Amino acid sequence: AHVKWVEPDNIHLTLKFLGYITKEELEKVKLATREALRPFAPFEMGVARLGAFPKINYPRVIWMGINKGREVLKRIASNLEERLAIIGFVKEKRPFSPHLTLGRVKSSKGRERLIEALTKVEATNLGKMSADKVSIMKSQLTP
Repeated sequence: AHVKWVEPDNIHLTLKFLGYITKEELEKVKLATREALRPFAPFEMGVARLGAFPKINYPRVIWMGINKGREVLKRIASNLEERLAIIGFVKEKRPFSPHLTLGRVKSSKGRERLIEALTKVEATNLGKMSADKVSIMKSQLTP
């Protein structure tokens, strides 16, 4: 399968996708984000396994899941969701699933080999990282 891999420097964990926002909304988002994060201290995250959305047998997005720190991330995302709803952002209907996007599948040609490779990796601990800051990022997907 043809996969567009994320550049290592661009790998991140998304707490909330906002879509297009104005400069005025950005200022409100910054304030809401600060408020949502106020109760939380930096913590350690553990990267656990490889997976794919929507499912491993039909991969569109390839990701690494978070095990250690997962519950803290869920609380942070929930706090942020509530704060952003107050200023008019629609709440996400899907449950929050903390992950790091590694790549997007652009073509399903040869998908079987990709599925085989993904299912062979049964790692339970792919490393640790410190969660000590949140950034508001502009997302620009390329073809």
